[in-house]
Amino acid sequence: MVAGWATLFLVPSRAWDEKVKFHFMITLIVVIHQVLWGFILSLYTKRFDLVCILTTLTHMARGEKFTTDLNYVYKWSTEFCSRIGLELSPRLAGTIVLSGLMIVSVQFLII
Repeated sequence: MVAGWATLFLVPSRAWDEKVKFHFMITLIVVIHQVLWGFILSLYTKRFDLVCILTTLTHMARGEKFTTDLNYVYKWSTEFCSRIGLELSPRLAGTIVLSGLMIVSVQFLII
């Protein structure tokens, strides 16, 4: 999913008429789900950050509570990237998501 999302930046709009709209919607869904899940977790942890539900499910599969602090310092996307040889900090992963939202929003509003 991460690789597919990033690859969409490389696909020219003229090659796929609905690419910008699709990319915007996917990015918006990802960010909204991370905000909502982060908010739900904040009700239990008193700490808010963007959190992917896949991160929480990964930690739960490893025997952690769903409210573990690992949700904030060890993200699913950073683990995935490290497995393919890219090292990302959790802060950088969040920055990439928000930057991506800004970029595709501008594209969506212009096109």
